[in-house]
Amino acid sequence: MIEPNQLQREVASAIFGYIIKNNLRPGERLTERMLANRLGLSRSPVRAALSVLSQEGIIEIRPGDGWFVRKLPSKQVERRFTTASDQDELIERMLKDRFLRVTGVYFSESEFIARYGISRGILRKILIKLSQEGLVERSRGNGWRFSPILSSRNTQLASYEFRLAIEPAAIMAEGFAIEPEILDRCRTEHEQFLAEKIAGVSVARLFELNAEFHGMLAEFSHNEFFMQGIATHNRLRRIVEYSTSDDQQRMLRSCQEHLSIIEAIERGERHWAATLMERHLKTARDRLVNLFSSDSSPD
Repeated sequence: MIEPNQLQREVASAIFGYIIKNNLRPGERLTERMLANRLGLSRSPVRAALSVLSQEGIIEIRPGDGWFVRKLPSKQVERRFTTASDQDELIERMLKDRFLRVTGVYFSESEFIARYGISRGILRKILIKLSQEGLVERSRGNGWRFSPILSSRNTQLASYEFRLAIEPAAIMAEGFAIEPEILDRCRTEHEQFLAEKIAGVSVARLFELNAEFHGMLAEFSHNEFFMQGIATHNRLRRIVEYSTSDDQQRMLRSCQEHLSIIEAIERGERHWAATLMERHLKTARDRLVNLFSSDSSPD
């Protein structure tokens, strides 16, 4: 068995987390395109990570059909691929500090080791994860830089203008076709959040739920341009969303709006679903742009 490199292990962990989080059972299908869009990666590292999971017997490839969950993992394998929750908390702190401009665009590993009181090994794991999500990238020498963010009122307005143009259109796309299992799973997750009133749910998971919903509908359009556009904007707005997702009532309303769109799609009422999507985005736009002063400017 060839030993996977660090990137392959990190991506394999992310895919493994998706399998566990969504309670995928043996025989359920995984597509490279769907995983690449959800993780914000190209298909090449996703394919390599799937091979790692295949070597562990978690998934299998069926010639002509693709990748499928093969068996539920043992505790030993689960420990190997499960990431620590404290890393997610550190990521939230780092992204919030960036949003609030406590930290600058450029930073060094030594600077963050001192600021957050962590080891170089843990920091590098976090930076690899942030890099995979398009949030940081290598800079000159041994430094790093945060990716551009939607950090001003004008960029927020421009972002929502773009999303209002493409997300309702994706629902009305000629090639739009749902995958019932994926849609049903998304509905179930939203219903669980509403039932539990999202108590104790991490900011990271709240963002993922929202991003997965919008990404799912783009994938149903079977239009690569819609999918790429939504994936890009999910990455750009992640830092802002991490820093403004503490309004529980707003998150509950957002979940309810998502469910209304899902229900309209299930009834075959795509025109109504597109209208609801437009209303949903306008509501989110109006709330977010109020967080920014009119004279703020992006980095």
